[in-house]
Amino acid sequence: MMRSVVAVIAGYLVFGISAVLIFQLGGIQPHEPASLTFMIISSALGVLAAIASGYVAARLAPQNPTGHGFLVGLLIAAGAIASMFDPSAGTRWSQIAALVLMAPGAVIGARLVRK
Repeated sequence: MMRSVVAVIAGYLVFGISAVLIFQLGGIQPHEPASLTFMIISSALGVLAAIASGYVAARLAPQNPTGHGFLVGLLIAAGAIASMFDPSAGTRWSQIAALVLMAPGAVIGARLVRK
């Protein structure tokens, strides 16, 4: 059980740290308007980070690698949904990208692992 929890947390940290870095390096806050170029590049990088996060969770999982990737995707989706209810949030493009592209990316990353 503990190894499963660590696998999911580690996977989510891969995504979370990557997301923070993408926005920090881009000089944009996640809820601020951004150029179309930044939205496309950051979303593509976010998908890659999500795939990596699902892969890490699946590799560390003691069993059921896809299930662990699904849980990471669920955490990504839950974070995006919770962020949408933030009254101080300006735009919602990053949350929509996380829901539509990145959460499924974690499952795809997990499916790359064959145990």
